[in-house]
Amino acid sequence: MLTAVFVRVIKIILVLIVFAFIASTVWQVASREIANYELKDDLKDIASMGGARIGLAAQQSDDDLRATVIRKAAGHDIVLEAEQIAVKRSGTVEAPVVVLEVRYRRRVWVPRVAVVFRFAASSGGLSPALLRWCRGLVYRVVRDLGALASLRGTVEAAVPISAGLGASLASKFLLVGRSARFF
Repeated sequence: MLTAVFVRVIKIILVLIVFAFIASTVWQVASREIANYELKDDLKDIASMGGARIGLAAQQSDDDLRATVIRKAAGHDIVLEAEQIAVKRSGTVEAPVVVLEVRYRRRVWVPRVAVVFRFAASSGGLSPALLRWCRGLVYRVVRDLGALASLRGTVEAAVPISAGLGASLASKFLLVGRSARFF
């Protein structure tokens, strides 16, 4: 009887220890993800250069932008060096566009193991890999719409479309496919 209670207590303690390890790991990963998200938001604010756009301040140099990013990242417990920050400039003098990109690593400590996570934050909209995927998707859709547009006569001959919203939408859909082929 004493051994059954003892075994049950040991099981409960082991389950609590495993739960504590899992909770600790989830907490560390979540806090690093939230810090990365906040850094992305700060990068967008820094890259917008609000004062320079309306003439209240001079445009910042690349080194000034890097120093600002390092200071903002330190506020989120992210340690960065200037080499980890890429500054890309484009646009005109009247409407400059600045994109800030940061790549860094953070450790998550699990007992006896240190797992390294890689993070990337950018003030731009999409990551280059996602942008390539979206362009490929748009290309395939436009190509397929072009194929549908070439079948327009066949479809209209096979299925007479009555006047109204349905015919209007069908013709716009097929015309969009035909015009989109030339992008």
